[in-house]
Amino acid sequence: MQRGQERREAGIALALGGFIHPFIPGHVASGGGLLVAAVGFTGAGWALPRMNDDDFDRAPGRPA
Repeated sequence: MQRGQERREAGIALALGGFIHPFIPGHVASGGGLLVAAVGFTGAGWALPRMNDDDFDRAPGRPA
């Protein structure tokens, strides 16, 4: 896995789970969406303390 790959995957899981869970019909499917969001929150909580300050808060005009 490349550096930063886990952060990207956690962000995708967080966005996907948070966005789709209210729109999925049925309690079981909605719960699945919430589980995907929980995985994203776990990944974000794991990755944020390990990030450099420069990665977290980019200076104005600095490319991503």
